[in-house]
Amino acid sequence: MVVILDTLGENKKGISSFVATSLLVGLTILVIGIIIFWGRDIQEEQAEKSAALANTQLKCQSTHIDLEIILNGIRIVNTGRETFWGLIIREEFGELTRLNQISVRVDPANFFDLVYGGECTDQSSAPELGLCSNDNNKITIIAAQQEQGYRNAPFVACELTQKTFRVS
Repeated sequence: MVVILDTLGENKKGISSFVATSLLVGLTILVIGIIIFWGRDIQEEQAEKSAALANTQLKCQSTHIDLEIILNGIRIVNTGRETFWGLIIREEFGELTRLNQISVRVDPANFFDLVYGGECTDQSSAPELGLCSNDNNKITIIAAQQEQGYRNAPFVACELTQKTFRVS
């Protein structure tokens, strides 16, 4: 028991050591509980993201494309068993390189036409959506998967679908 003397000389009792220890132990348990609860949420979120990425990579194994040259561009045909949700396009014209990601749903046995937008002299003259039609322009197209149901999920490039050709 702790005894405190006030300015008038009267004896007053302070908080007992048992109560103080109990409060400290309770506060410590509360803080540890909050940290564990917060850590479990982060761990579950990471596990969900890893599972979604693994699922998307599995879909890439069933994703295949073929390219057909059409009058004013390229037809990208989905010859695989999975719907793909985007295209990653890399264009090299002269010393410039441009990388685009296009969100597009292409079901199996369907196609998407990517049209030429004219000649490109620099990055600013390149069309927003479309290809440069410069001679000797090297174009690489990769189908991409995206985990559906996850807002702003990133594209996963299906590297095995990569097709490269030159415009002539």
